[in-house]
Amino acid sequence: MSQENLESKLFNVNNNYTVASVVICSAVAILGLLIGPLLIGEYVSVLDISSAEAGFILSAEMFGLTLGSLIIITILNKNWQSIVKISLSLMILGNFLSLHIYEPYIFILCRFVTGFGAGMLMTMTIQVIGLMRFPDKIYALWTAVQLFLGALAMLFFSTVVQYGGLDAIFVIWSVLTASLYVSIKFYPSSREVCLLIDSHDRAYEKSKKQWSKKSYQLGILSLIGLFIYYSGQTGVWVYLERIGTSWGISPEQVTSILFFSLIIGILASVIVMLFGDKFGRTLPITFSMIIAALSIIILMQESNIYLFTLATCLFNFAWYFFLPYICSVISTLDNDGRLLTGLSVTFPAALAAGPALVAILIGHGGVLLPCMIFGLFATILGYFLMLPSSRIK
Repeated sequence: MSQENLESKLFNVNNNYTVASVVICSAVAILGLLIGPLLIGEYVSVLDISSAEAGFILSAEMFGLTLGSLIIITILNKNWQSIVKISLSLMILGNFLSLHIYEPYIFILCRFVTGFGAGMLMTMTIQVIGLMRFPDKIYALWTAVQLFLGALAMLFFSTVVQYGGLDAIFVIWSVLTASLYVSIKFYPSSREVCLLIDSHDRAYEKSKKQWSKKSYQLGILSLIGLFIYYSGQTGVWVYLERIGTSWGISPEQVTSILFFSLIIGILASVIVMLFGDKFGRTLPITFSMIIAALSIIILMQESNIYLFTLATCLFNFAWYFFLPYICSVISTLDNDGRLLTGLSVTFPAALAAGPALVAILIGHGGVLLPCMIFGLFATILGYFLMLPSSRIK
């Protein structure tokens, strides 16, 4: 068979429909984290539980994300379109079962099922992006769309809850997930059917490079650093609503501030898309870590609405400015797919660990300072673990 005929039978993973599918699906999959601060507030109110217990519920959903990602590793040789279909079905099932459930333990199980499906879906989007021609730019778009959907959800969250309660959130989430069934056909059926598409570009050229043990070790070190950093960021993020209200800021004002901070995060992603690696990766990563640490230090100083707004905006700018760069670092170090798979597991694992660790730290007393201390420590330690690999080109 000629090369031309062979390529005609392969799936062009770089087509616009596939790009749109993976970035939109990832945004719906990660929605639970993006509106996590508001969900925790509602869990406290509706289920009559403590902030720590509400944090554990969100952590259970993120733990489901982790297991969903891990299961993908064992079934990657199966049909990818079928995996996406199962992922969407589990998300719909979990959200549907969450309706009218007021027993915390049963509710946790429902949220776990939702997270499990979301983890499978999220990991599939990362796997597909890893096969694309320009993954660094797609990762930036991937992040921007996640934030855009999260910002929209925050914008209408209070109104939806006011008229339909917490159940209305799960109904809308289920309908939104169901609409993604139309995107299934835009996923490749497996890695093999699209790997050769870039035979003159990224995939084959990359495989010709001399793979070194040092590169793999640096990649593992970066994944560990990313896990620590992401755990700290997630732990702070999901309690920002509680932090804001503890400062005497009204829930409505906190919601508006969090919404605006996500818009700032979108701006950070757009900046990355425009400049790419023009300034390398070490400088942008260092810059984002300094901003992240500064934002948490400001949050430690209980003050007024203006400083809270500044801190949350800096927090999300740093987080989402950093994210595409570390994904590109891992992609550069990866040669056989193992580090990329590790990346897809690290995200949900950190999303599960962060809220759980912070919930333990704040305990039933509800004192939130340990949350911010943990976030600051995780930022500093994570940075030094990721720094060596950021210098690799």
